[in-house]
Amino acid sequence: MLWKTYPKGLVANVSKGRVPEACRGLAGYLAKYVASPPIAARRIVNYDGQTVGYWYKDHKTKSKKFEKVHVYTFIGRMVQHIMPKGFQRIRYYGLEATRT
Repeated sequence: MLWKTYPKGLVANVSKGRVPEACRGLAGYLAKYVASPPIAARRIVNYDGQTVGYWYKDHKTKSKKFEKVHVYTFIGRMVQHIMPKGFQRIRYYGLEATRT
């Protein structure tokens, strides 16, 4: 419904300021993923032409988990983070600013 109502997207006017303590973790999490690639190259530990092995931090157990998936599955997970053609992204303001 929102996509039909606002076909050009939504604009969030976020002013710089103090992040409430209850939202600090969420703000840091979102800023990290909006301003950086979905996975760092150093987290990919194995590639044999058919499968990709990588590690991630499991937030429930707070431990490092290793996963090995087919290369097409891995690519599918990564392309979800590619911005649509013509998407205008502001990089250095509000939550997306790496310093904020």
